[in-house]
Amino acid sequence: MNVLSKFGGSNIQWGISESPLVIGDKVLVNAGGPGASIVALKKTDGTLIWKSQSDEAGYSSAIPVEIGGTTQVIFFTGSRAVGLDVQ
Repeated sequence: MNVLSKFGGSNIQWGISESPLVIGDKVLVNAGGPGASIVALKKTDGTLIWKSQSDEAGYSSAIPVEIGGTTQVIFFTGSRAVGLDVQ
């Protein structure tokens, strides 16, 4: 699946360099599209689970963290750091 075309992102200046993050049954990527900057896809078939934000993609991979017993992921997009609940 081409996540850039599916979610309206575009290749950034030096190309996409993130590693997708697999957590449970989800694959999380910074697609960089409007309303779909960060997407969670079902790892078995690529169907969309959720999407969030509208930032351009960044150059780093997501980092999972546990805060207050909840797993969150930190993404560094093209303009900021974003923390999201995995669920």
